[in-house]
Amino acid sequence: MPRMLFLLGLSAVCFLFAGSSEALHKDRVIKKSMTAADVLRFHVDLEPGLFAVAEIEQDGIDVEVDVLDPEGKVLKTVDSPNGTQGREVVTFVTPTVGRYLLVVRSLMPDVPPGRIGARFVRTKPAATTLEGKLDELFAVWDNDTGPGASIALVRDGEVIFKKGYGLANLEYGVPNRPDTVFHVASVSKQFTAFAAAMLHHRLMIDLDADMRTYIPELPDFGHKITPRHLVHHTSGLRDQWELLMLSGWRLDDVITLDHIMALITRQKELNFKPGEKFAYCNTGYTLLAEMVARVTDMPFKEWTRKHIFDPLGMADTHFHDDHEHIVRNRAYSYRENGPHYKKSVLSYANVGATSLFTTVEDMAKWAISFETQALGDAELYRTMESRPPLNDGSENNYAFGQGIAPYKGLKLVRHSGGDAGFRSFLGRFPEQRFNVVLLSNAAALPASGQALAAAELYLADQLTEAPKKPVANAEGTEAPKAKPAKPDGATLKTYTGRYFSEELNTSYDVRVEEDKLVIRHPRTGDFPLRSIDRDKFQYQYWFRVNFQKDDQGKVNGFAISSSRVHGLKFARQ
Repeated sequence: MPRMLFLLGLSAVCFLFAGSSEALHKDRVIKKSMTAADVLRFHVDLEPGLFAVAEIEQDGIDVEVDVLDPEGKVLKTVDSPNGTQGREVVTFVTPTVGRYLLVVRSLMPDVPPGRIGARFVRTKPAATTLEGKLDELFAVWDNDTGPGASIALVRDGEVIFKKGYGLANLEYGVPNRPDTVFHVASVSKQFTAFAAAMLHHRLMIDLDADMRTYIPELPDFGHKITPRHLVHHTSGLRDQWELLMLSGWRLDDVITLDHIMALITRQKELNFKPGEKFAYCNTGYTLLAEMVARVTDMPFKEWTRKHIFDPLGMADTHFHDDHEHIVRNRAYSYRENGPHYKKSVLSYANVGATSLFTTVEDMAKWAISFETQALGDAELYRTMESRPPLNDGSENNYAFGQGIAPYKGLKLVRHSGGDAGFRSFLGRFPEQRFNVVLLSNAAALPASGQALAAAELYLADQLTEAPKKPVANAEGTEAPKAKPAKPDGATLKTYTGRYFSEELNTSYDVRVEEDKLVIRHPRTGDFPLRSIDRDKFQYQYWFRVNFQKDDQGKVNGFAISSSRVHGLKFARQ
């Protein structure tokens, strides 16, 4: 069969498989409106052996993108951690000739519509060397106009690859390098957990004691909360970042330990009984760091330097407890703003849950220390991987600041992080003695996916195929559920008024504007609500508001809930 007829025939088969799709072009952007129920498809016909780049620009809707090869196999799924704004950068290598399909769908059900823009960027011959393939993973960020990342790969106790991509500072054109210092967000937690484990093994703390033994001002919730609960995210405490945002703080404010402790000590309820379930909670790790500081009578920053960083030769690593502290060779974080970038400001002055500053070179030393057991005996390192079951006996995959679960047939010990425009990932394959560290200052860079893709280049012959999720068919998605009747104007007015929370020490005004219920905070502005059920409303996919009534049916308050704060009460004034 002539090659062109073969290609056209294969494309026709793909078209029937995928439903209607639209061709991508290099010279123009295809703009589309998109609802949560829509599944949009775009295609491009390519030769084999190419490295291809496409982009899906998000505007008001958070999407993920499946890339399908000409046979309908999902090559990869792309979802950048940039929310409803910015690019989903789609890169893939073409294994065969034919039509490649990009399937775009909303990540969240029942959210307001938005817009996307799709375009094909470029192709070039695919790399044939390991180093070249690594460079392909970061090709989109390997330039002198935007932020990027630094990566280090470790095998058998030796660094086998390290490199920086993009800029650490856009104002001065400073490149990212292996010795660039990044804020690593929640990857910080395993150092905090390690500190607690060390003190436990030195009999300075008891992981099963009441936390109020170490921090007496912690409220008595009627249930014993232990350091072990905090380590494994099973305490039931409400999350500090959610509490701060609900009380009117911006996460680019200067946020100190005192600010966080003031919120924690005002709380009156838990999300659930300690040990009942896993729920990721930054509050617990702030409290663990404070416990270490009080027990040792030494600032957490200094204790970790003396007992962890100095012994491992991690000279460019510290916990950043002073937002005005000058750090040489540091990266600043950025987010996309249309075709340009904006600085994503971070002024944290609190530690434990976050705020570790480090380099990929230093993090490689940390990863190697788990093989050499440089900081303690075997029992200490076994503790770091311990995962006690929940109250009902079910498994919790979160150990001491580390998630432990199989990855394509291999044991993987991992943690990721994200604050402002910083993204980070540390993954250890202990049985293969292979580690990957990726630190980034680009909000759109999917650190976990990029780091694991890099690891797969070296571990490919040991991996098993992961099951692929099904792709939405030509008929689209499931039928939408029936929506509750929209409250009329008179009903909406019954909810209006001022509401106050003692636990947040803040007030919200509830108003009706243009036939919609709006919650207004004096500092953070308006949150337009949509009705989801009787007396229940939601703001985008962040929080829900459930209005409460007295015995006479009059609204007297509401409870607000988000993913990490449940049932926080406001009383009508």
